[in-house]
Amino acid sequence: MSYDLYLKPRTGSIDAATVLDYFRRRPKYTVSGEQAGYENEDTGVAFFFNINHGEPGEPTADYPVLFNLAYFRPSFFSVEAEPEVTAFVRSFDCVVLDPQTDGMGQGEYQADKLVAGWRCGNQFACQAVLALDNAPNSIFTLPADKLHTVWQWNYDRASFQDRIENDRFVPLIVFLQVDGRLSTAIVWGDGVAMAFPVVDYILVARRELAPRRWIKQTPDTTLLTWQDAVEIMEPYICRYGDGSFGLSYDRTPEPLRDAIRRLGRSSQTLQLVGAESVLDAELIDKFLKPR
Repeated sequence: MSYDLYLKPRTGSIDAATVLDYFRRRPKYTVSGEQAGYENEDTGVAFFFNINHGEPGEPTADYPVLFNLAYFRPSFFSVEAEPEVTAFVRSFDCVVLDPQTDGMGQGEYQADKLVAGWRCGNQFACQAVLALDNAPNSIFTLPADKLHTVWQWNYDRASFQDRIENDRFVPLIVFLQVDGRLSTAIVWGDGVAMAFPVVDYILVARRELAPRRWIKQTPDTTLLTWQDAVEIMEPYICRYGDGSFGLSYDRTPEPLRDAIRRLGRSSQTLQLVGAESVLDAELIDKFLKPR
């Protein structure tokens, strides 16, 4: 199940080579055959533009490009996809054919209706999947506002990192199942200086600062709650106006290095969860059958 939007120039035509060359010049796209796939490794968002070969006489036959965005995804997928579709429409002065119920229909492209149309279809898809006899026994969910906060941080992370250069590391927020409970986390390696957001957990990766066991130093990881992490960071932490935090130093201070060395090893069961698999709780709760 997916959202499909057909595009063509308002006047004239465009060939497949021109379309595919356009996507080759844009970041995060990979062109394979007659398909341009977008994938943002930081956010987990992916979608496709395909060269369309419609059957003669079909309404879609005159539209050389098909945009495709899967359903059963978190709501931020459409938010990230919209600027890419909008950029393509503006570059080639496109009109559209939108076959979705309550979609744009045939004519002018409307960015807000792309987002609204996909969300409407996504709701229907979630309802349909959850109504199946073999519906998933468990689905990862978080509130929509938390999902969008995570997405926004990850979406902006690379540009933020470029602005501060090598002064501090900017970590991704990841989704982490901790003893069966879905949470947000960042990875903090060996106490490096970093700029970071509020999360549920901080996963401390120790290599240089790994404790010695039987003389040998073995790299490991240990999980800290947000409160426990801030407690050991407190003498070195600064708070920014946007709600994020920073650790800024040339070398990790020795008291902080010692505190990291003394941390015990994690005993929790941990599992990374892909961002595409974490759905809006408000949507899933509407349709999830009691089990």
